[in-house]
Amino acid sequence: MSKKSFEDLVNLLKKENYNFKFFQAESTGNFLPEDSNWNYKDVVHAKFVHPGLNNVQACALGDVTSSINLLKLPFLGLSIPLVCVMYEQSRFKLVYFSSFGPYIIVNNTNSERIDSKKTKVTTSYAIGSKGIFKYFHKIIEKMILKNYQLLMADDMPMRNRRGELRNLGHKFYSDNQTSFSFTEEINRANVYLDQNVKSEISIKKSSLLSCKQGEKIGETSGILSFFITEEGKKKKMWPATCSHEGAYLTSKCIKNGKIFCPWHNKVTKPLIIIDESEKNKFNIVQCVDYLITDEKEAIKIKFRNDPKYYDKNYK
Repeated sequence: MSKKSFEDLVNLLKKENYNFKFFQAESTGNFLPEDSNWNYKDVVHAKFVHPGLNNVQACALGDVTSSINLLKLPFLGLSIPLVCVMYEQSRFKLVYFSSFGPYIIVNNTNSERIDSKKTKVTTSYAIGSKGIFKYFHKIIEKMILKNYQLLMADDMPMRNRRGELRNLGHKFYSDNQTSFSFTEEINRANVYLDQNVKSEISIKKSSLLSCKQGEKIGETSGILSFFITEEGKKKKMWPATCSHEGAYLTSKCIKNGKIFCPWHNKVTKPLIIIDESEKNKFNIVQCVDYLITDEKEAIKIKFRNDPKYYDKNYK
């Protein structure tokens, strides 16, 4: 069966005597269509980035996903289930539909590039109902647009962060691999560096020893940027960018001696632990993302820089 477009679904429902109200919402940012496309398909981030969104994921396949959203009703303290389905109708175009009592909600999200670095995302909505229920369409429109603003307040920083990394020579394996099911593989690295950008860095041990709590070291930003924490007589160096999809990492993400990515909860350990009680001994914590070597006066850090490496090793 072919995938119905937004227009197809609306026309089919009109034949069933549904009346529709149409409206749109737009967002523009410094990212590519690949970034908003990934953001909409990313089924995992909802739990961690949208704390007010309570949903149960039913399935996440290649080009379709479904969930049961538990919508809280204001003032009543109740929640009602909304069964939602989203699928990729074509490249950078996603169709979503749900029902709410006597109402059917259909929307279409289209991402289009404005210039080399900027993208406009347009979401077209259609609220359908029969009979007197059409008089409440305006109220539902206001609810939907309010919810859209809340979601974009959380999602736009994610998209713009990826745009920022692209400007620094970073690329994303998920550009060509993104499917709803692929986004569940949170332990892989989907970030890599352009072949014209160096994928390794050498940091003097003296620089690490002089760093204080919260200070950055290495590159200004990106996959070869790190930060320092101090815990008693131990100093630790952590990655400042999550290798999974590029989330910005800080000391606020650390719990029980590990970093938990704010986007997907991927766990990362410190890369280097300096123990002052053992005459500033440098303990290297090897991980799948980086190859770290001790070169007497400096520490050499090489990013794996090959997402295909994780096809067999990310688990």
